[in-house]
Amino acid sequence: MKHSRSIVDLCDKPWNLWCDRKAPWKNDDLHLPGEFELKSLPVNLPTIGWERMCSKEGIKDDVKEVSLPSTVEEHFWGNYSYHSYNQAEYFFAHNDSEVKNGVYQGVSWWWRRVFIPKSWEGKRLRIKFPGARLRAEVYFNEQLVGYNIITETPFEIDITDAAQYGDQNRLAVRITNPGGRLDWPDFSLPEIRVPSFFWGNYKLPWSHGFGGLDAGIKLACLRHGLSRTNILHRVMTLWTGELWVFSCLATL
Repeated sequence: MKHSRSIVDLCDKPWNLWCDRKAPWKNDDLHLPGEFELKSLPVNLPTIGWERMCSKEGIKDDVKEVSLPSTVEEHFWGNYSYHSYNQAEYFFAHNDSEVKNGVYQGVSWWWRRVFIPKSWEGKRLRIKFPGARLRAEVYFNEQLVGYNIITETPFEIDITDAAQYGDQNRLAVRITNPGGRLDWPDFSLPEIRVPSFFWGNYKLPWSHGFGGLDAGIKLACLRHGLSRTNILHRVMTLWTGELWVFSCLATL
């Protein structure tokens, strides 16, 4: 990893991937951008603890080293669930019984080490994610530093206060996949048997039913005082299906 520049590629080395099958998620509260304070969110630890997970103690055979972009299904298709499709997953499920669904629904952890140079101390550090699916909770040195519920849209997090300078740091992303379509419809049309998509009591826009991370994750070291305006994407509210447009000024 080179540090001569202020932007570091966090996809230059493999990430570790593990499915945390005992982690609860189905009844979680969900939060849209701008409607929560990060410090008020629950801190969801690996069910076996940080040290056991990151050392792979007792789970070595269940951990994969993966290159991004990637999905859980690329590496674990059918390992934990294998069943006939239903109409909420596949439009032709009613007359195509041959194909089976091996998607993993639930929590997965993606993590790697990140070295932060001592010379970066006193500057602002941000990690830029091109996209994730579906919910992403980001931890840096075991501190919750970011949360994103809008599938496959870019988001950024500030890790300045959580970083250890001149040392290795631990970056971990907790991905939750509640399911989704395994064909192309990304809309609800009950008259042609494409039902709505729910996570608990929340109605979500349809999206493909895979859990994972996009490539292009970057760590940026910035001088204090720099700013730019980010126009966030048009997103569907989780509760009413109305189309909202968010715009915010991000100070880096």
